[in-house]
Amino acid sequence: MKMTKTKRILYYHARLMGISLIHSKQSNNSYPIHNHTSVYIIGLIVSGSIILKKRNSHHSYQGGQSFLIWPYEPHSLVAADQYDMVSLCISKSFIQCHSLKEASEIIIKHMKMLSNKEASIVIDS
Repeated sequence: MKMTKTKRILYYHARLMGISLIHSKQSNNSYPIHNHTSVYIIGLIVSGSIILKKRNSHHSYQGGQSFLIWPYEPHSLVAADQYDMVSLCISKSFIQCHSLKEASEIIIKHMKMLSNKEASIVIDS
């Protein structure tokens, strides 16, 4: 597991588990069209707003709303204004290897680690 802090983005990677958490704080970052291989992304807008472009559609998401991006799905993100967002990245292999109950417990455990102030150190497993 590895956690690093870059500007206003907090990354937490449990690579062996196949999950990552990304917390973008007070961000104005926009990201050009790209995709993620073998990873589902669940995004939650905590505050502010973004525009998510997928396929031929554009959707605006505001605080309290969430979205899903499928593996290999081309998408881009535009900051409509400053936003806070939490993204949970889950590998296809993680989903295939765990029951829904196990997966929920593992994800909750790792989300608690992200919120723990001591988690700003680098942890390897």
